[in-house]
Amino acid sequence: MMGGSRWYSETWQELRYSVRSLWRRPGLIAVATLSLALGIGASTAIFSVVSSVLLASLPYEDSSRLVYVGWTWGDANEPTFVSIPEFLDWRDRFGSVDPLAASQPTSMVMTGGREPERVHAARVSPDFFSTLGVRPALGRAALPEEHVTDGPKVAILSHALWTRRWGRDPSVVGKTFAAERGSSSGSYTVIGVMPPDYESPAVLGPAETDVWLPLPMDERARAGNRGSRSVRVVGRLEPGSSIETARLEANELAVEQAEMYPSDRTFDGVTVGIGIVSLRAMTAGRVERELFILLAASGLLLLIASANVSNLLLSRTTGRRRELALRAALGASRGAILRQLLVESVFVSLLGGLAGVFVADVAVSLFTTLGPEDFPRLAEVSLDWRALGFALALTVVSGILAGILPAVFGSKHDLSSAVKETASRSSAGKGQTRPRNALVVAETALATILLIGAGLLTNSFLRLSDVDPGFDTEDVLLTEVRFGSAHSTN
Repeated sequence: MMGGSRWYSETWQELRYSVRSLWRRPGLIAVATLSLALGIGASTAIFSVVSSVLLASLPYEDSSRLVYVGWTWGDANEPTFVSIPEFLDWRDRFGSVDPLAASQPTSMVMTGGREPERVHAARVSPDFFSTLGVRPALGRAALPEEHVTDGPKVAILSHALWTRRWGRDPSVVGKTFAAERGSSSGSYTVIGVMPPDYESPAVLGPAETDVWLPLPMDERARAGNRGSRSVRVVGRLEPGSSIETARLEANELAVEQAEMYPSDRTFDGVTVGIGIVSLRAMTAGRVERELFILLAASGLLLLIASANVSNLLLSRTTGRRRELALRAALGASRGAILRQLLVESVFVSLLGGLAGVFVADVAVSLFTTLGPEDFPRLAEVSLDWRALGFALALTVVSGILAGILPAVFGSKHDLSSAVKETASRSSAGKGQTRPRNALVVAETALATILLIGAGLLTNSFLRLSDVDPGFDTEDVLLTEVRFGSAHSTN
């Protein structure tokens, strides 16, 4: 206990000494802090995206059991859409994935009461919300008898739409609204409102879906066109079942379906099968490789920053050899001097880490504001406790990496030569310049790797930009305008 108390006391004294010593070199602190802030900030910002998109669980009950089910084509592994008759066949036959739910994205133009507004909508099966483990905050979900062709026109609102058009009126359940847009036209009765934090999985339709309608599940729907594939299917693995088990069952079901409906087994001569992947992988799989590449690139950037800071501290240590030698002559152990120099580097790294968190916060805010709308789970990206813990770990590791070489070099002393150094100390031996040269070589090598990677990415982008779309794109604009009957004619 006494040893631990003494260690803390000595470390605190060394930290105070380090602060006073470094304060006399504001230029060194500024350059080191800026270098580490960029490296730690970039790594933390990208880790925030990786953590939110790839590592965090989906915001649904027991989300690890949720899977996406659909047709796969040829060598493609990503499941695609199915038709309503196919979905009904699968729902009745799947045993390892139960329940199985469907979503069919659509849109409508809401009219009456306020200005017409086009909103994203989705027709969903009876088990859709229960499969995801959510329920309306107000009212109820659609009943099975409402999921029939030409059945009652009922609707569930998103919390955002309820706030926007009804001002969070608690008596909205039972009220009606008018809508136009093909099969979605008519007068709808509101039966429920979803919780404020609910968003549909992006692979099942737009995350900003505002209205959910019943998807017909009756015999007329079962007898519909099997080739009209516009339904996305999500399911929940039965307890004790795995994706591998479900895939084996899916293969058997695909063969069975091929015998009953030969057209289901081929499309344009390509053999199709039933694919099953986890909903999390389906949601974020298309950006996984790119995000990990960016994370690796930011790691290289941080290594360059650490090497740069290490070079600065090594230069400072070289100038302090006389001071350090005198401290050793007065009784300071090599371990004490080593710890002193490491404390200084970690202190500098802490300053860089604090600035890096600010850089990461700005970068994450810009990304969530200006990022592509179709980026998976974009709204969930934030600088949370995982990212802050990651930044703290990077800060400590960077401080140790930047300080280990100067500390080892500075704790070695030739007392006689150190005391005889001239006041100018303008020359340095090979033993002093060799570590600095090694750091410069390491920085150059890492920077070269980053430049090559950036060049390859730029080259790929330019090649994609030069792809001939098959028509003249010069001065060509594309726009889409939808009006309801209540639109202004002025």
